[in-house]
Amino acid sequence: MIKEMTFRNRSRRQLIILITISIMTAFVLMALTSCSVMKLIEDGEQDAAVANVDEAKLNCSEECMDRGQCGVDDNGDQYILLDSSMPSLKDHDKAYKSDTRVDILDRENHSIMQPVDGKTFDMSFYQVSLPQGDQAWVAGWCLEN
Repeated sequence: MIKEMTFRNRSRRQLIILITISIMTAFVLMALTSCSVMKLIEDGEQDAAVANVDEAKLNCSEECMDRGQCGVDDNGDQYILLDSSMPSLKDHDKAYKSDTRVDILDRENHSIMQPVDGKTFDMSFYQVSLPQGDQAWVAGWCLEN
């Protein structure tokens, strides 16, 4: 009986610790996301180099990576995240290799709100034509000439 109670108490403590770690991890992730968005305001829009061109290439730059819009696979290849239906900073449905040449079809400026303090800023998204005839939207800081 005592061993069973000790086991239950230990299991409860482990569960509480696991929940606490999960909550802390969620807060850290929210803070990192907010910091990345905040860096946008400090830096201003970084897509001026592609503002008036018809062609560019996908670029997993440090800024693009810091803002969670690109990443690296197990082989070390960099990929840019895109959305086929609309300008978006999350829930992407496409990924293309960095340095892929694209044609710029459209540009839209959107106001983005920081989750931490509610401040808004404008940024550009580009609709691009991808290889194999795909089209998708990409954040402006993930493109270069």
